Amino acid sequence: MGSLRIATFNIHRGLGTDDVLDLDRTAAAIRATGADVVALQELDRNLDRTGRIDQPALLAARVGLPIEFRPTLRLRDGEYGIGLLAEGLASVDWVRLPRVGREEPRGVIVGRLPDLWVCATHLSTRPEARRVQLRALARLVADLDGHVTVLGDLNAGRRELRPLRRKGLAPGPRI
Repeated sequence: MGSLRIATFNIHRGLGTDDVLDLDRTAAAIRATGADVVALQELDRNLDRTGRIDQPALLAARVGLPIEFRPTLRLRDGEYGIGLLAEGLASVDWVRLPRVGREEPRGVIVGRLPDLWVCATHLSTRPEARRVQLRALARLVADLDGHVTVLGDLNAGRRELRPLRRKGLAPGPRI
């Protein structure tokens, strides 16, 4: 397997820390990583709150990588979800994660590159739901043959990642 740079980015629908919606700035930050594969969370598609822009398509064009977008919520006026920017995905699947109560729907984009499975997700902020989702994600990862990386906003501390660690995944660097 050759060298591959990966990144994950919760774009918060394009809002910066200054509360300004600026997808050009978001795209520039993504490009600056030099990543070949990028998991994106909190993308809007055609929602009023973000000017009815197709954020996945716009970011793919500005970053220069094709995107696989999967909505986790379908709203009256559009969709909200996660994406995976990557060149050369041989296959892409969508796997729903379990919900606890009225928890927001969650899922995993599972993409296959020549020598790597890439699992992109955005887990719950609620601890009880996140625990269930991490166990489901660990079972999913265990069924994949070969090298696997999990990217996304896991909303979890390192200790909470035990289900993934038991399946052979190592936590990323501390930042």
